[in-house]
Amino acid sequence: MKRKILISFFGPSGVGKSSCLNFAGKYLESKGCEVFHVNVAYPLRSIQAYAYKVFGKGKQCPDDANFKQDGRLLGFLAQHFEDRLGPTFELEVKRVLKDFSGNNIAIVNTDCRNNAHKTLKRLGFVFVKIDIEHKILKERREKRGDLTPFNHKSLVEQIDKIIPSHTIANDGTLTELKKAVCETLDKILK
Repeated sequence: MKRKILISFFGPSGVGKSSCLNFAGKYLESKGCEVFHVNVAYPLRSIQAYAYKVFGKGKQCPDDANFKQDGRLLGFLAQHFEDRLGPTFELEVKRVLKDFSGNNIAIVNTDCRNNAHKTLKRLGFVFVKIDIEHKILKERREKRGDLTPFNHKSLVEQIDKIIPSHTIANDGTLTELKKAVCETLDKILK
């Protein structure tokens, strides 16, 4: 039987969603899945990168490890683009599922917010919340140098309406996080 696994990690900026994606991708590939990373917010980050390049803030690419997020700008863009992002994202996921229907496939999203939740839920995604102590989160954001933090009171940045199927704590080491991701994936794969 061919597997179709749709997972969406969610949590605030700096919580470790990208690390979870990397661990999940390698683990799912070891289980025979072709893994696709999707991100409903990628177009917003691309626009942000372009804007900062034009305004002289340096060369930034959303795929770079050193990419610095600007929560205020992303929130502004999301308010204006969210009606188009959901349907566009849905079409892309459906295209990937159709194009690779003969394979074991895993599609992993790393940035679900309330405004994208309904679309992901309709597509059948399983929601995995990444939890972290506030103090650790603050230190990580400062270390990575985010330009401005997300305003979690903003409607487009909230995650309070997303009910997780699983929760992973990211308060320890990367080894502990990797183990938690793999254990959670084992539960999802059953």
